[in-house]
Amino acid sequence: MGEFIHTDRKIIICDKCMGVGEDSWQEENKIMFKTCDKCKGSGRLIEIKKWETIYEPYEPYKNVNKNLRRKLSDEK
Repeated sequence: MGEFIHTDRKIIICDKCMGVGEDSWQEENKIMFKTCDKCKGSGRLIEIKKWETIYEPYEPYKNVNKNLRRKLSDEK
């Protein structure tokens, strides 16, 4: 029936550079730095979650789990 796209955005810390914005490593007694490839040096990322909601008609005998119906009828 109806479809709706939902989007949720959140700013998170880059997991590669831990929010610093640079990768560092040691070569021959020198510490080398390079801009983080994942966050482009900002230290932050935008996490985007998208999902859609779809409405379908309810058909009781088609959509209900048979084991669940049996458990509910036994609890009288």
